Amino acid sequence: MFNNIEFSIKPIFILILFFGFGLIFILLKTKLKYRNHSEDILPSGVRIGNAQLIGQKDYQNDYFAFADDSKNNTILAVIADGIGNKKIGKYAPVISVEILKKNFIDGVYKEMSINNFFKKSFYQITMRLNDNIYGNKIGAAIAAIIIDKSILYYASIGECPIFLYRKGEMFKLNDSKSSYMQTGNIYLEMNDIAMLCTKGAQDSLTEMDIIWKLSEENHPYDKCQDLLERIRQKRMVSQDNATIMILEKML
Repeated sequence: MFNNIEFSIKPIFILILFFGFGLIFILLKTKLKYRNHSEDILPSGVRIGNAQLIGQKDYQNDYFAFADDSKNNTILAVIADGIGNKKIGKYAPVISVEILKKNFIDGVYKEMSINNFFKKSFYQITMRLNDNIYGNKIGAAIAAIIIDKSILYYASIGECPIFLYRKGEMFKLNDSKSSYMQTGNIYLEMNDIAMLCTKGAQDSLTEMDIIWKLSEENHPYDKCQDLLERIRQKRMVSQDNATIMILEKML
């Protein structure tokens, strides 16, 4: 009798140990994940995330980049959406983003006002495209922001929106239907979230889709991935390239 009782207790004991270690593993993993996400705050005082999908197009004509100036606690985020689905269409966004990124890294923005930095960079982009891609009707919609301490400066042209999420409300900073260059700035508050995206993301997401995800207490990377998953779930037949960038003000 006692042997039978002992035999029946062992599997239960093992099962308890299994679930106990499993719970400890989950708690440790969650703690490490939280710790890693809190430690990746850049010198500019923000956390960043991004995600991208090709959709139903033949080529990925979206391009983006971050650049962090740790000495000056400043960060650049820029996104560009190439016009057309031809293979050559990817070069315009690459050229656009790389010019803005290089000028930022070279410190050009410190030599003049940030608005003038954007104007100069956009002019160089126009000249470069005219010089190197003649004979092809291509171009790019561009959106860029620079966060300098507690001020967000932005510039855009074409259909790449810039959103600001603050305390449960979302604002669109630019007119993404305009074919003219726009610049502006806004003071940031703690936990403000800036989001840049391409037309393929804007057209596939509702305002509530975006607010719902930005309001969650997730890392910006997770927010971007969740938003793209929302786009995938809609299974749109003509889904365009979609790219999302998120910057969250932490300090």
